Amino acid sequence: MEIQRRKTKKIYIGSVPIDANAHLTVQSLNKSSTS
Repeated sequence: MEIQRRKTKKIYIGSVPIDANAHLTVQSLNKSSTS
């Protein structure tokens, strides 16, 4: 249950809610692109 709650947890950037996992994926992609 704890994992499920974490999975669906939303984080906010500015005033736009996005999926936490999606954010992490974007960060990873950005890091790869920058490298």
